[in-house]
Amino acid sequence: HPSIIINSTPEAQIFPAESSLDGKIKSLGKTPFMLKNFDLEEINWRIWAVGYKDSILNFVPNPMGKNIFEIKLEPEKDPVVINMQTLIAKKLKKQQIAKVLKYSSIAPLLLGPTFVWLAHNDFTEAKDIKKDLEQPSSGSGPHFDKLKQKNADAIHLGKNTVLIGSSLHFTGVLMLTIGISLDC
Repeated sequence: HPSIIINSTPEAQIFPAESSLDGKIKSLGKTPFMLKNFDLEEINWRIWAVGYKDSILNFVPNPMGKNIFEIKLEPEKDPVVINMQTLIAKKLKKQQIAKVLKYSSIAPLLLGPTFVWLAHNDFTEAKDIKKDLEQPSSGSGPHFDKLKQKNADAIHLGKNTVLIGSSLHFTGVLMLTIGISLDC
């Protein structure tokens, strides 16, 4: 199978060569990097690491075999460039955290309301049991005590389920909010 394999010393990020590393930055990946599905057109990639000079990789992939590249990045000596690279690396990390937070918020945002809905079922069950308890009866006996305990259990379970659902939903909203704010 045709593939593109890029190794570098040191480990580096891969970006489209034409992209400026300001604004929203989308890394194609990190070395060691392997790509199996690609277009058979000229590829221009920037191999980038903090403290090293960029390396531009320009090639047309061989459709019949492996395209293997071993890249040794040269150390950067200019402190101004290294400082800029450090700022870019922080920005990349911030974008990565934002992405993880936004995608990770999906589960709690979906599970929170589900738990609240389940709690509603528990409260409905407790309400139905309470109606049975209010029926004219002796107000005592094993059946009455069993219903009373079942009612208390349903209310307790409902409260706990609401607490879990609300906490999940709040966590999801918080994660999404932080993710969006980091992505700005």
